[in-house]
Amino acid sequence: MKILLTGATGFLGSYVLRQLLDAGHTVKALCRPDSRMDLVANVADRVEWSDADITDVVALEDVLQNAGIEQTVHCAA
Repeated sequence: MKILLTGATGFLGSYVLRQLLDAGHTVKALCRPDSRMDLVANVADRVEWSDADITDVVALEDVLQNAGIEQTVHCAA
């Protein structure tokens, strides 16, 4: 399943990201251009990253319409 994950670079989101990848899901994750990638450095190459902020409605719409997302997991605070 292709899943969109918000907050993937944060504490909770990075844990959820690993669980989704370990379960065999394809993950597209949002990250801001200034997001720190420390918590996801060892799995970052297994994720399709999209530079977008959850407060940017146009960017979110673009990600959701063009990515074949089947489910969204929201972990952004």
